[in-house]
Amino acid sequence: MPMIQRVVRLAAVLIQHVATIADPPGLLRRLYAALRHYRQMRRLERLEETLAAEYGPITQEAWARAERIEWPR
Repeated sequence: MPMIQRVVRLAAVLIQHVATIADPPGLLRRLYAALRHYRQMRRLERLEETLAAEYGPITQEAWARAERIEWPR
C-alpha cells in the first residue's frame, strides 16, 4: 500500500477516535489549525535550511536578537 494511503487511513482512524472523546463541532477546526501550523513550521524549516546553505548557519547572537524582537501576532 503506498505511503499516502497508509497516512490517510491512519488519519481517518485517529479522527474517528478523537471524535469519540472530543467535542465534534470543534474537532475539524482544531485539526485544520494543527495541520496549517505543521505546514507553516515545515516551510520555515526548509527556508532556514536554504538560507543556511547559502549564507551559513544562524549564529547564537542572531537567534538572541530575534528572541528580543516583539513580533506581530
